[in-house]
Amino acid sequence: MVLVVSVALAAGCGSPQADEDLAYEEYERGLRLEEQGNLAKAFEAFSAAIELDRRLAVAYSARGSVYHRYDNLGLALVDINRAIALDPDLAIAYHNRGLVLVAAESNEDALLSFSKAIQLDPSLGDAYYHRARVYYASDDIEGSIEDLTSAIELTPRSPNLYLTRGRVYVTAGDTAKAVADLEQVLALTENEALAVAARQLLALVQ
Repeated sequence: MVLVVSVALAAGCGSPQADEDLAYEEYERGLRLEEQGNLAKAFEAFSAAIELDRRLAVAYSARGSVYHRYDNLGLALVDINRAIALDPDLAIAYHNRGLVLVAAESNEDALLSFSKAIQLDPSLGDAYYHRARVYYASDDIEGSIEDLTSAIELTPRSPNLYLTRGRVYVTAGDTAKAVADLEQVLALTENEALAVAARQLLALVQ
């Protein structure tokens, strides 16, 4: 897909502070558009933010995330690495880089990125969740359960987290804990797909 960025900037107008403020507004607009599923417009907003403020690390990280969702892993890494160069303490950028590295089947490097994100921001639940998935794919069941437990402590009403940990407990052969998690999914969710998945696993282990 070709992404067209149209940014109209008045040359020589406005103070640097004004441009930085406008840049952050564009970045926040991009986040809203991305949440609504409008990736093309989100990409334009993040690019507009970068044009206004070339040092706005979060905008590079966010645009890199959109590149990732378009399966352009190379440009995703370029933007996310630029974000990290600008702000080495930006936890979300390491998380986003981890996602790109998983897509690129570089699981060891992904683990390093997720671990750095968690080190910088221990409250970043998504980083625990995605690191848990990499641990699981690498047959590190204990590490996967530990990270999923941390994610659940941060978001205790997420049925998806209980479903994921329930699956891992099934793999580990811990039937009692699997059943407890899967029943928790049914107690929390109104999503039929999640409920069906939980019931199927319960039928498997009970």
